[in-house]
Amino acid sequence: MLVATGQWKYLSRFPEWIPAVEPDLAPFLANKGGRLLGLDLPSVDCLDSKELPAHNKLSGCGIHILEGLVLDGLEPGLYDLAALPLALEAGDGSPVRAVVKKKGL
Repeated sequence: MLVATGQWKYLSRFPEWIPAVEPDLAPFLANKGGRLLGLDLPSVDCLDSKELPAHNKLSGCGIHILEGLVLDGLEPGLYDLAALPLALEAGDGSPVRAVVKKKGL
């Protein structure tokens, strides 16, 4: 699932505040067959969080996280997503080149 919040309007500036994802969303998404949550935010947790509850719950439910997506102009609908990560050793994340294609086109 890709979610456009519109909260990070000026990408050249790191935001001072973002809405956090509720950790209880993770089991809901998992029960619906969700395997990925992509957002147009730099994090699924509050920017000053040390515990990272949403990261931990999403990961524990087998849901991958894509943060910092540019979703401007993307209309609601079904899309194919390709997010190609760099092969980094000893890391828990990676920059990706993410692209979408509307299904049926």
